[in-house]
Amino acid sequence: MKTQARRIVILLIPIVVLYWHSPVYSVVAPEAEASVGDENGSLILKIYITRAEAAKQFAAALELPVPEADPPYQDVRSSHWAKNYIAAVTKSGLFHGYGNGSFKPEQQLTREEMAKVLVVAYKPGGNDNGHFSDVSSSWAKDYISALAKNRMIDGYPDSTFKPDEPITQADFSRFLIRASDIDIR
Repeated sequence: MKTQARRIVILLIPIVVLYWHSPVYSVVAPEAEASVGDENGSLILKIYITRAEAAKQFAAALELPVPEADPPYQDVRSSHWAKNYIAAVTKSGLFHGYGNGSFKPEQQLTREEMAKVLVVAYKPGGNDNGHFSDVSSSWAKDYISALAKNRMIDGYPDSTFKPDEPITQADFSRFLIRASDIDIR
């Protein structure tokens, strides 16, 4: 697990550093197979991350096999740059589509969706239901609670988590790094 965490840190530190220190929101990562960005191997530092981008980052971080495949979603075309990553994270059980057969690859990933994927991937135990004041009605409250108990995530200064808000690249990176290495928490 430590080797995997170091790999994640190496891949994601530029995202976090650029987020706070640069008005430029993308850098080129020439090692495309190790990058966690778009189809060209570029690290795209948007304020928010899409479901397709998250699929690629999780597949890379967890070293999932990513064979040529068509995902089982009506809205992911065979030409979509992330189709193989989406198929890989779906096959692994990390991501699921919506009831209407869609994946919504360009939709922003929410903080509660990220919580669910982290719990499925890293299986933390425990429960801290009182940690955030705004998650009691969230469908992901148990996922969020387990992550809070294990110090894998944090919220805002007002004791909220804002579960239905889109997750930023920086928070995505921070949460993924924390989840992957117990020594960082």
